Amino acid sequence: MESGDHICVRRLLGRIPYMHHGIYISRSEVIHFDGAPLRDNKDSTICYTTLSKFSPGDWTGVIPYKGYFHFSYAEVIERAMSRVGEHGYNLFTWNCEHFATWCVTDHPGSHQAAKLIAAGVGAGVAGVAGAGVAGALQLGNV
Repeated sequence: MESGDHICVRRLLGRIPYMHHGIYISRSEVIHFDGAPLRDNKDSTICYTTLSKFSPGDWTGVIPYKGYFHFSYAEVIERAMSRVGEHGYNLFTWNCEHFATWCVTDHPGSHQAAKLIAAGVGAGVAGVAGAGVAGALQLGNV
């Protein structure tokens, strides 16, 4: 991993797997959205954490942007740092994957949110039965 990489780690919400995203700065710093998955949480914050807390013993991957526009590593870090302290987590429009993708490309995007939307999971996601959400998240490699 290099400073400025968009990284992700597999996490579980109960038995439902999902990918959590952030920007790697160093072993002692990752910038990520601490929002609770599958819920809108306006109090969640873009913040610093350590790599060991971001990825406690789990596999950590790097999202490749080869062949696509992306900022330099230094610019990615600057962009991530500029958002630290911001609130406004939203599962469908501004989650950890949106944040990390925005830092790298200037265009927020989330494959996981798109899959949930395509599966018909709407604004009441917190009350949705887990099977529908699990099925949406397991549609391919997210």
